[in-house]
Amino acid sequence: MPNYNHTVIMGHLVRDPEEKHLPSGAALTECAIAVTKKWTNKNTQQKEERTMFLDLVIWGPSGERFAQWYKKGRAVMVAGELEQDSWEDKTSGAKRSKIKLNVRDHQAAGPEKAANGQSNNAHSQMSSTPQNVTSPLEETLPF
Repeated sequence: MPNYNHTVIMGHLVRDPEEKHLPSGAALTECAIAVTKKWTNKNTQQKEERTMFLDLVIWGPSGERFAQWYKKGRAVMVAGELEQDSWEDKTSGAKRSKIKLNVRDHQAAGPEKAANGQSNNAHSQMSSTPQNVTSPLEETLPF
């Protein structure tokens, strides 16, 4: 059976991107995005909403640009592969896991408001991580 892992999300950043450099020299940028779904309840006619949060990981020069261009509250569209991290909680010993998006492409999802109130859409072009770039973590996985 074929498998395909590609996800596109559009939402708002919930915090400023955090850029790190690993001992290998690889750049790693981490952030989180909020996506809100709004609807009207057919039974009560009340407007309802639900917000989902997803952690983002962006490697290399693409991550460096992401950290430079986008800040908390910015509307962005990101595309990439979902990954699941698993670990054992150090306090309780319970198995834990979290799903994150390994971002390959990103772009602004609307004009950024400058301090003077004018729109600034300078970074709306799609930015892509070269497909031959692998994350340093992939090199250490046993499978």
